[in-house]
Formats: sequence, C-alpha cells, structure tokens
Amino acid sequence: MTPPMVLYLLFFATAVGVVIIAVDPGDPDVMHRPPRDPAVTITNRGAVLMWVVYALVLFLAAFLPLVAGPDQPSPNSGSVSMTMTFAVMGLGTAFNALVNRRDPTSGLTPPILKALAIAVVPLAMVFLATELPTLQGALLTVPLTGRQWLVCAGLAAVLPVVVELGKVVRMRRHQNPETLGLEEAVAPARAETRRT
Repeated sequence: MTPPMVLYLLFFATAVGVVIIAVDPGDPDVMHRPPRDPAVTITNRGAVLMWVVYALVLFLAAFLPLVAGPDQPSPNSGSVSMTMTFAVMGLGTAFNALVNRRDPTSGLTPPILKALAIAVVPLAMVFLATELPTLQGALLTVPLTGRQWLVCAGLAAVLPVVVELGKVVRMRRHQNPETLGLEEAVAPARAETRRT
C-alpha cells in the first residue's frame, strides 16, 4: 500500500479500534475467574504466538487481492486490487477491535451496541476513501463494486473468526472444573484447611 493509505488506516481504523477497546466496560464475569498467574508476563510465548497468528491471518487476507485481484496493482495509480487490500486492512482492523475488546470471553457479548456504534466510524471512513474524489486522488483508491465490497468484508471477517475460535480453544484448555462460589471461596474454614 502507499504511505498515505497506511497513515489513513492508522488514524481512522487503528486509532478508533483502540477507542473501542478503551471504552468497553469490561467483562462482568472477570471476578468469577481465577487470577492470572503473576509469574507469567504479558508478553509471554503464548501471547506473542497468538499475536503473530492474528497478524499473519490479516496479512494473508489483505495480500490475496494483490495476487488474485481483478487488475494489476500499482503504487502510482489507482487500482481495484490495491483498493481491495486497503479495504480489507481497514475492515479487518475494525472487526479485530470488536472481538478483542474482551478476552478471554467473546467480544460479541453484550454490551456491544456502543462498540458497534464506534466501529461505524472506521468502516465509513474506509468506504468514503474509495468514493470521494478528493480522497481517491490522495490515496490512489478507486470505487469498488458491491461484489468487491462483499469479497473484502469476507476476507476481513476471517480475522475475527480466528480470534473467536482461539478464545474458545483457550477457554476449553484452561477450564477449571472446580470453580468455587463466592461464599465458599472467602469462607474462613477454607483458609484454615489450606494452612494445614
């Protein structure tokens, strides 16, 4: 992609995605889960591997229009293939923010309406970048057909599907069958038995 495309996505997709995550009220069930192991750092091997997988998925989804698009991509003039890559990156970033606003639970759990309302901003900005002549000239984008937008949305949706499947796998792997209720967890008798 061209430098203006990258900067446009950083400002309108990535930055707004951070807002989606920042304003989320958090998972109401967080206190019902066991605490995180303090010995495991945030940048542990599993987390880094997960981030690399997510980046690879979005990379492959965005790269596909460049190699299999309807025309030859060009860094000097607008092309459908380059515009589709731009759209996949923008949509994928917004979708990623929606599903990653909660972890390890699903990002599609309520309350999601506020997050969806904020996500409209990057989606609209990506769409306008392909439709407004001023932005087309600055970013070297071209208008996309309805079918091309559907392809872009489908490719961008691969990332949130992978993220949500990863959460399901991690939740199943770390499920603790011996979950205690609140009253039982804080009972003085439990503390006495743990000392002995």
